[in-house]
Amino acid sequence: MFLASCQKYPQDTAIEYFGAKISYSKLKEYVDACAKSLLSLGCREGEHIAVILPNIPQAAILFYAASRIGAVADMIHPLSAVREFEFYIKNSNIRFVFAVDLLAEKISFLSELTEVIILVSPAQFLPAPLKIASSFKAPKHAFSTFEKFLKRGEKSDINLENRPFTDSKKPCALLYTGGTTGDSKGVLLSSDNFNCCALEAIKSCGCLERGDRVLTVLPVFHGFGLGVCIHTVMVFGGICDMVPKFKVREFEKLILKHRPQVVAAVPALYHAMVTNDIAGADLSFLKCVISGGDMLPVKLQRDMNALLSKHNSKLKIRQGYGLAECLSGVCLMPEGCEAENCLGLPYPDNEFKIDGAKI
Repeated sequence: MFLASCQKYPQDTAIEYFGAKISYSKLKEYVDACAKSLLSLGCREGEHIAVILPNIPQAAILFYAASRIGAVADMIHPLSAVREFEFYIKNSNIRFVFAVDLLAEKISFLSELTEVIILVSPAQFLPAPLKIASSFKAPKHAFSTFEKFLKRGEKSDINLENRPFTDSKKPCALLYTGGTTGDSKGVLLSSDNFNCCALEAIKSCGCLERGDRVLTVLPVFHGFGLGVCIHTVMVFGGICDMVPKFKVREFEKLILKHRPQVVAAVPALYHAMVTNDIAGADLSFLKCVISGGDMLPVKLQRDMNALLSKHNSKLKIRQGYGLAECLSGVCLMPEGCEAENCLGLPYPDNEFKIDGAKI
Protein backbone atom coordinates (compact mmCIF):
# COMPACT_ATOMS: atom_id res chain seq x y z
CA MET A 1 0.00 0.00 0.00
CA PHE A 2 2.91 2.34 0.62
CA LEU A 3 4.22 1.62 -2.88
CA ALA A 4 0.76 2.18 -4.34
CA SER A 5 0.63 5.66 -2.79
CA CYS A 6 4.12 6.43 -4.12
CA GLN A 7 2.88 5.54 -7.60
CA LYS A 8 -0.39 7.50 -7.28
CA TYR A 9 0.99 10.64 -5.59
CA PRO A 10 4.69 10.84 -6.60
CA GLN A 11 5.01 14.63 -6.33
CA ASP A 12 2.83 15.04 -3.21
CA THR A 13 4.53 15.66 0.12
CA ALA A 14 4.70 12.49 2.21
CA ILE A 15 6.72 13.84 5.15
CA GLU A 16 7.32 17.34 6.39
CA TYR A 17 10.04 17.81 8.98
CA PHE A 18 10.67 21.29 10.39
CA GLY A 19 9.68 22.74 7.02
CA ALA A 20 11.71 20.32 4.90
CA LYS A 21 9.47 18.35 2.53
CA ILE A 22 10.00 14.80 1.26
CA SER A 23 7.78 13.74 -1.63
CA TYR A 24 6.34 10.25 -1.98
CA SER A 25 8.70 9.51 -4.87
CA LYS A 26 11.74 10.74 -2.93
CA LEU A 27 10.69 8.78 0.13
CA LYS A 28 10.49 5.65 -2.01
CA GLU A 29 14.04 6.34 -3.24
CA TYR A 30 15.27 6.50 0.35
CA VAL A 31 13.38 3.32 1.24
CA ASP A 32 14.84 1.47 -1.76
CA ALA A 33 18.38 2.66 -0.96
CA CYS A 34 17.94 1.59 2.65
CA ALA A 35 16.59 -1.82 1.61
CA LYS A 36 19.50 -2.37 -0.80
CA SER A 37 22.02 -1.40 1.86
CA LEU A 38 20.47 -3.86 4.32
CA LEU A 39 20.67 -6.62 1.73
CA SER A 40 24.28 -5.76 0.86
CA LEU A 41 25.20 -6.13 4.55
CA GLY A 42 23.63 -9.58 4.65
CA CYS A 43 20.29 -8.84 6.28
CA ARG A 44 18.05 -11.86 5.70
CA GLU A 45 14.30 -12.38 5.36
CA GLY A 46 12.76 -12.79 8.80
CA GLU A 47 15.72 -11.14 10.53
CA HIS A 48 15.06 -8.43 13.10
CA ILE A 49 16.64 -4.98 13.03
CA ALA A 50 16.49 -2.52 15.94
CA VAL A 51 15.06 0.93 15.20
CA ILE A 52 15.74 3.12 18.24
CA LEU A 53 14.55 6.50 16.99
CA PRO A 54 12.23 9.40 17.82
CA ASN A 55 9.80 10.81 15.25
CA ILE A 56 12.23 11.57 12.43
CA PRO A 57 12.01 10.61 8.73
CA GLN A 58 14.61 7.84 9.08
CA ALA A 59 12.22 5.90 11.32
CA ALA A 60 9.65 5.64 8.53
CA ILE A 61 12.36 4.88 5.96
CA LEU A 62 13.73 1.99 8.02
CA PHE A 63 10.26 0.60 8.77
CA TYR A 64 9.31 0.40 5.09
CA ALA A 65 12.78 -0.75 3.98
CA ALA A 66 12.73 -3.66 6.42
CA SER A 67 9.27 -4.63 5.23
CA ARG A 68 10.39 -4.48 1.58
CA ILE A 69 13.00 -7.21 2.09
CA GLY A 70 11.03 -9.31 4.56
CA ALA A 71 12.93 -8.19 7.65
CA VAL A 72 11.26 -7.21 10.93
CA ALA A 73 11.65 -3.73 12.41
CA ASP A 74 11.79 -3.80 16.20
CA MET A 75 10.61 -0.30 17.16
CA ILE A 76 12.27 0.54 20.47
CA HIS A 77 11.87 3.49 22.84
CA PRO A 78 15.06 5.67 22.69
CA LEU A 79 14.75 6.47 26.40
CA SER A 80 14.83 2.83 27.46
CA ALA A 81 17.13 1.85 30.31
CA VAL A 82 20.43 0.12 29.56
CA ARG A 83 19.15 -3.24 30.81
CA GLU A 84 16.08 -2.83 28.55
CA PHE A 85 18.26 -2.22 25.48
CA GLU A 86 20.20 -5.37 26.32
CA PHE A 87 16.97 -7.35 26.69
CA TYR A 88 15.53 -6.09 23.39
CA ILE A 89 18.68 -6.91 21.43
CA LYS A 90 19.02 -10.40 22.92
CA ASN A 91 15.29 -11.09 22.67
CA SER A 92 15.34 -10.87 18.86
CA ASN A 93 18.97 -11.89 18.24
CA ILE A 94 19.52 -8.53 16.55
CA ARG A 95 22.62 -7.96 14.40
CA PHE A 96 21.70 -4.51 13.03
CA VAL A 97 21.01 -1.54 15.30
CA PHE A 98 19.89 1.89 14.10
CA ALA A 99 19.90 4.37 16.97
CA VAL A 100 19.61 8.12 17.32
CA ASP A 101 23.15 9.47 17.58
CA LEU A 102 22.42 11.17 20.90
CA LEU A 103 22.54 7.66 22.40
CA ALA A 104 26.05 6.93 21.12
CA GLU A 105 27.69 6.65 24.52
CA LYS A 106 24.75 4.96 26.25
CA ILE A 107 24.52 2.11 23.73
CA SER A 108 28.23 1.64 23.04
CA PHE A 109 28.11 -1.59 25.06
CA LEU A 110 25.81 -3.08 22.41
CA SER A 111 28.82 -3.50 20.11
CA GLU A 112 29.58 -6.61 22.17
CA LEU A 113 26.11 -8.05 21.47
CA THR A 114 25.52 -7.10 17.86
CA GLU A 115 27.40 -6.73 14.56
CA VAL A 116 26.42 -3.36 13.07
CA ILE A 117 25.50 -0.11 14.83
CA ILE A 118 24.41 2.79 12.64
CA LEU A 119 23.93 6.18 14.26
CA VAL A 120 21.09 8.31 12.92
CA SER A 121 21.12 12.10 13.17
CA PRO A 122 17.87 14.03 13.75
CA ALA A 123 19.55 16.89 11.87
CA GLN A 124 20.06 14.95 8.62
CA PHE A 125 16.83 16.04 6.93
CA LEU A 126 16.60 19.51 8.45
CA PRO A 127 16.57 22.51 6.08
CA ALA A 128 20.09 23.94 5.72
CA PRO A 129 19.60 27.01 7.98
CA LEU A 130 18.11 24.89 10.75
CA LYS A 131 20.78 22.24 10.35
CA ILE A 132 23.48 24.82 11.05
CA ALA A 133 21.68 26.11 14.14
CA SER A 134 20.48 22.67 15.23
CA SER A 135 20.37 21.83 18.92
CA PHE A 136 20.79 18.15 18.03
CA LYS A 137 24.44 17.80 19.00
CA ALA A 138 25.68 14.22 19.09
CA PRO A 139 28.62 13.10 21.23
CA LYS A 140 31.77 11.92 19.48
CA HIS A 141 31.56 8.32 18.34
CA ALA A 142 33.24 5.69 16.21
CA PHE A 143 30.13 4.13 14.68
CA SER A 144 29.03 4.54 11.07
CA THR A 145 26.28 7.01 10.12
CA PHE A 146 22.95 6.67 8.40
CA GLU A 147 24.10 9.03 5.64
CA LYS A 148 26.91 6.61 4.72
CA PHE A 149 24.51 3.71 5.06
CA LEU A 150 22.10 5.28 2.53
CA LYS A 151 24.89 6.07 0.09
CA ARG A 152 25.94 2.42 0.19
CA GLY A 153 22.46 1.48 -1.00
CA GLU A 154 22.33 4.21 -3.63
CA LYS A 155 25.53 2.84 -5.18
CA SER A 156 24.39 -0.78 -5.00
CA ASP A 157 23.47 -2.66 -8.17
CA ILE A 158 20.90 -4.82 -6.34
CA ASN A 159 17.63 -4.91 -8.31
CA LEU A 160 14.58 -4.59 -6.07
CA GLU A 161 12.11 -4.46 -8.94
CA ASN A 162 12.43 -8.20 -9.55
CA ARG A 163 12.28 -9.03 -5.86
CA PRO A 164 8.84 -10.34 -4.82
CA PHE A 165 7.07 -8.93 -1.80
CA THR A 166 7.11 -10.98 1.38
CA ASP A 167 3.97 -12.87 2.39
CA SER A 168 1.69 -10.21 3.89
CA LYS A 169 0.86 -12.49 6.80
CA LYS A 170 4.48 -12.70 7.92
CA PRO A 171 5.82 -10.26 10.56
CA CYS A 172 7.13 -6.87 9.44
CA ALA A 173 7.37 -5.13 12.81
CA LEU A 174 7.67 -5.82 16.51
CA LEU A 175 6.26 -3.41 19.08
CA TYR A 176 6.63 -3.73 22.83
CA THR A 177 3.63 -3.42 25.14
CA GLY A 178 3.57 -1.05 28.07
CA GLY A 179 4.31 -3.83 30.55
CA THR A 180 1.15 -3.26 32.61
CA THR A 181 1.09 -6.98 33.53
CA GLY A 182 4.81 -7.45 34.13
CA ASP A 183 7.72 -7.03 31.76
CA SER A 184 7.02 -5.58 28.32
CA LYS A 185 5.95 -8.21 25.79
CA GLY A 186 6.97 -8.11 22.15
CA VAL A 187 4.03 -8.11 19.73
CA LEU A 188 4.74 -9.39 16.21
CA LEU A 189 2.68 -7.59 13.58
CA SER A 190 2.26 -8.44 9.91
CA SER A 191 1.82 -6.28 6.82
CA ASP A 192 -1.84 -7.30 6.88
CA ASN A 193 -2.09 -5.89 10.42
CA PHE A 194 -0.84 -2.52 9.20
CA ASN A 195 -2.84 -2.44 5.98
CA CYS A 196 -6.12 -3.57 7.54
CA CYS A 197 -5.70 -1.13 10.43
CA ALA A 198 -5.13 1.70 7.96
CA LEU A 199 -8.18 0.87 5.84
CA GLU A 200 -10.36 0.46 8.93
CA ALA A 201 -9.16 3.74 10.44
CA ILE A 202 -9.80 5.61 7.19
CA LYS A 203 -13.30 4.15 6.96
CA SER A 204 -14.12 4.90 10.60
CA CYS A 205 -12.76 8.45 10.53
CA GLY A 206 -14.79 9.14 7.40
CA CYS A 207 -13.14 12.47 6.59
CA LEU A 208 -9.51 11.74 5.65
CA GLU A 209 -8.44 12.97 2.22
CA ARG A 210 -5.34 13.12 0.08
CA GLY A 211 -3.13 16.00 1.16
CA ASP A 212 -4.48 16.20 4.71
CA ARG A 213 -1.75 17.09 7.20
CA VAL A 214 -1.51 14.87 10.28
CA LEU A 215 0.48 16.11 13.26
CA THR A 216 2.78 13.15 13.94
CA VAL A 217 3.76 13.63 17.56
CA LEU A 218 2.83 10.20 18.90
CA PRO A 219 5.99 8.05 19.07
CA VAL A 220 6.86 5.72 16.22
CA PHE A 221 7.65 2.94 18.68
CA HIS A 222 3.95 2.73 19.64
CA GLY A 223 1.18 1.33 17.44
CA PHE A 224 -0.83 4.56 17.62
CA GLY A 225 2.10 6.55 16.26
CA LEU A 226 3.40 4.06 13.69
CA GLY A 227 0.12 2.51 12.56
CA VAL A 228 -2.11 5.60 12.54
CA CYS A 229 0.10 8.68 12.30
CA ILE A 230 2.46 7.21 9.71
CA HIS A 231 1.15 4.19 7.81
CA THR A 232 -2.52 5.21 7.69
CA VAL A 233 -1.44 8.65 6.48
CA MET A 234 0.71 7.08 3.77
CA VAL A 235 -2.22 4.93 2.61
CA PHE A 236 -4.63 7.83 2.05
CA GLY A 237 -1.93 10.10 0.59
CA GLY A 238 -1.61 12.54 3.45
CA ILE A 239 1.31 14.43 4.98
CA CYS A 240 3.10 13.17 8.09
CA ASP A 241 4.17 16.35 9.85
CA MET A 242 6.85 14.81 12.06
CA VAL A 243 7.78 16.39 15.39
CA PRO A 244 10.49 14.59 17.39
CA LYS A 245 10.28 16.73 20.51
CA PHE A 246 8.15 19.52 21.93
CA LYS A 247 6.96 20.93 25.24
CA VAL A 248 3.69 19.40 26.37
CA ARG A 249 2.44 22.67 27.82
CA GLU A 250 2.87 24.27 24.38
CA PHE A 251 0.83 21.68 22.49
CA GLU A 252 -1.78 24.22 21.37
CA LYS A 253 0.99 26.50 20.05
CA LEU A 254 2.34 23.53 18.10
CA ILE A 255 -1.07 22.92 16.51
CA LEU A 256 -1.46 26.58 15.62
CA LYS A 257 2.01 26.66 14.07
CA HIS A 258 1.62 23.49 11.96
CA ARG A 259 -2.12 23.87 11.20
CA PRO A 260 -2.84 20.16 10.68
CA GLN A 261 -6.23 18.92 9.52
CA VAL A 262 -5.93 15.89 11.81
CA VAL A 263 -4.68 15.63 15.39
CA ALA A 264 -4.37 12.25 17.11
CA ALA A 265 -3.06 12.50 20.66
CA VAL A 266 -3.28 11.17 24.19
CA PRO A 267 -5.46 12.81 26.88
CA ALA A 268 -2.45 14.39 28.61
CA LEU A 269 -1.80 16.56 25.56
CA TYR A 270 -5.42 17.68 25.37
CA HIS A 271 -5.28 18.49 29.07
CA ALA A 272 -2.32 20.76 28.29
CA MET A 273 -4.37 22.49 25.58
CA VAL A 274 -7.21 23.16 28.00
CA THR A 275 -4.88 24.29 30.79
CA ASN A 276 -2.80 26.58 28.56
CA ASP A 277 -5.55 27.84 26.29
CA ILE A 278 -4.49 30.66 23.95
CA ALA A 279 -6.94 33.53 23.74
CA GLY A 280 -8.11 34.33 20.22
CA ALA A 281 -6.72 31.14 18.66
CA ASP A 282 -8.49 29.97 15.49
CA LEU A 283 -8.86 26.18 15.17
CA SER A 284 -11.26 26.19 12.22
CA PHE A 285 -8.67 24.38 10.07
CA LEU A 286 -9.12 21.15 12.07
CA LYS A 287 -11.31 18.40 10.61
CA CYS A 288 -10.64 15.50 13.01
CA VAL A 289 -9.49 15.40 16.65
CA ILE A 290 -8.90 11.92 18.11
CA SER A 291 -8.00 10.83 21.63
CA GLY A 292 -6.49 7.43 22.40
CA GLY A 293 -3.79 5.67 24.37
CA ASP A 294 -5.54 6.30 27.69
CA MET A 295 -9.01 6.96 29.08
CA LEU A 296 -10.47 10.36 28.21
CA PRO A 297 -11.99 11.75 31.45
CA VAL A 298 -15.52 13.12 31.04
CA LYS A 299 -14.51 16.56 32.32
CA LEU A 300 -11.63 16.75 29.83
CA GLN A 301 -13.96 15.68 27.02
CA ARG A 302 -16.37 18.48 27.92
CA ASP A 303 -13.56 21.00 28.30
CA MET A 304 -12.04 20.07 24.92
CA ASN A 305 -15.39 20.32 23.16
CA ALA A 306 -15.89 23.73 24.76
CA LEU A 307 -12.38 24.81 23.70
CA LEU A 308 -12.98 23.71 20.10
CA SER A 309 -16.28 25.57 19.98
CA LYS A 310 -14.68 28.66 21.51
CA HIS A 311 -12.01 28.67 18.79
CA ASN A 312 -14.30 28.45 15.74
CA SER A 313 -14.41 24.66 15.34
CA LYS A 314 -17.59 22.62 15.10
CA LEU A 315 -15.71 19.41 15.88
CA LYS A 316 -16.19 17.13 18.86
CA ILE A 317 -13.24 15.21 20.26
CA ARG A 318 -13.52 11.52 19.32
CA GLN A 319 -12.29 8.87 21.74
CA GLY A 320 -11.06 5.52 20.48
CA TYR A 321 -9.53 2.40 21.94
CA GLY A 322 -6.68 0.25 20.71
CA LEU A 323 -4.07 -2.25 21.84
CA ALA A 324 -0.61 -3.23 20.66
CA GLU A 325 -1.79 -6.79 19.98
CA CYS A 326 -4.02 -5.36 17.21
CA LEU A 327 -1.42 -2.71 16.29
CA SER A 328 -3.59 0.28 17.11
CA GLY A 329 -7.21 1.40 17.15
CA VAL A 330 -10.09 -1.05 16.98
CA CYS A 331 -12.97 1.33 17.66
CA LEU A 332 -13.77 5.04 17.46
CA MET A 333 -16.57 7.44 18.32
CA PRO A 334 -18.56 8.52 15.23
CA GLU A 335 -18.16 12.04 13.95
CA GLY A 336 -20.15 14.55 15.99
CA CYS A 337 -20.84 12.09 18.82
CA GLU A 338 -20.93 13.65 22.30
CA ALA A 339 -21.60 10.49 24.31
CA GLU A 340 -19.57 10.30 27.52
CA ASN A 341 -17.56 7.31 28.76
CA CYS A 342 -17.83 6.07 25.20
CA LEU A 343 -15.27 4.29 23.02
CA GLY A 344 -17.46 4.44 19.93
CA LEU A 345 -18.16 1.74 17.38
CA PRO A 346 -15.92 -1.19 16.39
CA TYR A 347 -13.89 -0.72 13.23
CA PRO A 348 -15.16 -2.60 10.16
CA ASP A 349 -14.34 -6.34 10.31
CA ASN A 350 -13.66 -6.22 14.06
CA GLU A 351 -15.71 -8.18 16.57
CA PHE A 352 -15.91 -7.32 20.27
CA LYS A 353 -16.75 -9.67 23.11
CA ILE A 354 -17.36 -8.31 26.59
CA ASP A 355 -16.83 -10.99 29.21
CA GLY A 356 -18.20 -10.90 32.73
CA ALA A 357 -19.41 -7.32 32.54
CA LYS A 358 -22.44 -6.13 34.44
CA ILE A 359 -24.32 -3.97 31.98
